[in-house]
Amino acid sequence: MKLEQRFAPRVVFLGTETWGSETLEHLATRCDDLVVYGLPASTPPAFAPPFGTSVATVARRHSLRFVTTDVAGDETVLRSLLAERPSLLISSNWRRKLTAPTLRAATLGAFNVHASLLPAYRGSAPIVAAIANGDSESGLTIHRMVEALDAGPIASQTRFEIGPDDTVEQVLIRALGAMPALLDAFLFDLARERLPTRDQCENAATWTAGLARDFRTIDITWSARRVHDRVRALSFPYPGALLVVDETSTWIAGASRVVEHDVHEFGAGDASEYRGGLLLRCGGCEPAGAWVWLGSLQDERGRPIDVRTIRSVTRIPPPRPPHDDPRP
Repeated sequence: MKLEQRFAPRVVFLGTETWGSETLEHLATRCDDLVVYGLPASTPPAFAPPFGTSVATVARRHSLRFVTTDVAGDETVLRSLLAERPSLLISSNWRRKLTAPTLRAATLGAFNVHASLLPAYRGSAPIVAAIANGDSESGLTIHRMVEALDAGPIASQTRFEIGPDDTVEQVLIRALGAMPALLDAFLFDLARERLPTRDQCENAATWTAGLARDFRTIDITWSARRVHDRVRALSFPYPGALLVVDETSTWIAGASRVVEHDVHEFGAGDASEYRGGLLLRCGGCEPAGAWVWLGSLQDERGRPIDVRTIRSVTRIPPPRPPHDDPRP
């Protein structure tokens, strides 16, 4: 749904790169009175282009007033927000908890844009969690903010598909593309004072694991599909899935694909160099012929890995034609 006119009330926006930048980019085309709070322009980006554009850069491009802040919820920020007399507070990828007085500062309320179908995947990196769990869809949610993280009433949602081999980069692009229509529908209803909201079901709430090292580490006893899902969830622009090799070295895998191999007599952890990557036999309850190919391998310093140097590799015959090329 498109807005018939621009949104006139004063909006204060708080956000950081990626989700925040894309949200701000669209708000700047819809809002007449928009003030931006964000991290200093000198803050190093968490992601490489095209996902690392800072909110400060977007604000400068649209000639918006930009307020630099390092901590949300402290007395200085609260006083500054109250002085703005905002009608609406919108947060996107802010990564900092807002206090109750801050949430009450806007007359129309405070809302957050979250990258999941709440109440599923509250917390950080929800799209990563959805891909890692093999979900076939995810979405975006705009919800009213309360003190509890990602727990407020839902105002608007949109859905998008996740294919079985989609990388997180592909899903991020799809999700960011769904943002403008979601924001338009939200502002349209809010401007007409008929914004419907519904409470989240607490019994259905789930939480993400973030990007902790344990979450990033592959277990070779998993099924090939689970390993593949974890690798594609953590590929570019995220830091990659971790694989412990020779009991001492840790590699980062940036690409993967499940491979049907007609060699069955090997066990979990057996591996071989194959077409520039690692063909790994996993565990799990799947058919004995299921393997996973791991590619774009590097060490934790970012140096490319020659898989032929692995001491523990078992020399396994490669898949015979007509098997597909396992490289993405």
